Parts: sequence; C-alpha cells; structure tokens
Amino acid sequence: MEERILVVDDDPITRMVLRHMLEQVGYTVTEAGDGLEALQKLHEAEPHLMLLDLVMPHFDGFQVCRYLRNTAVSSPPIIILSGKTERDTIDQGQRLGARQYLTKSILPSEIMHQIRNVLAAH
Repeated sequence: MEERILVVDDDPITRMVLRHMLEQVGYTVTEAGDGLEALQKLHEAEPHLMLLDLVMPHFDGFQVCRYLRNTAVSSPPIIILSGKTERDTIDQGQRLGARQYLTKSILPSEIMHQIRNVLAAH
C-alpha cells in the first residue's frame, strides 16, 4: 500500500521541496496552503501522516491540532515542521497532539527518518 502524506505549509517553495523529497521515495503527496485547506484535504486524501507548519494565514497549525483533538474525526499522526524553535512553542505543539516537532533547519534525511518512525508506530 502506498502511504499518503498531507504537506501543509503556506510557502509554496517549502511544499514543492517536501513533495519532491517525499515522492522520490514513493510517498503520495497532497498539499495544502493553510489550515482550512488542510482540513478539507484531510477528508479527500485520507493521508497516513500530516506534515504541518504552524504559522499560516486563516487557520494556523495550532488551530488545526486543536480542531482535530477536539472533534470525533479520526486524524493521521501529525509531525509539526516549523521555523519556530522556542521551547514553549514546541511543548504546546506536543500537548496538542503532534507526534514530533521538527524545526525547518533540520536535515532532509532526519525528516525522512522521523516520517518513517511515526508511520511505523501508527
């Protein structure tokens, strides 16, 4: 079975890089440019994992996590991938249900490693 990943980031270049990286190793990728679009695509694409930025217009990453945690909707595991590195922000992301919190300065190989770990545990 081909695993599906929803990449949610308001930066089209970040989405393009992540899509290319993930498709190279066989994942099917769906993109969303903000949190509202992510919630729509979540139901359409039925991803196995969500890579989620925090700072986005309309509905940010924290709001997405809160919404998914507070509804009966089953959701895929979430890996937050953000430029925010403050300890309280990381803690908040994990409290809201993210399986991992990665900063955008991370190496692509480490992103792939974390994705494989989260998918294997799910």
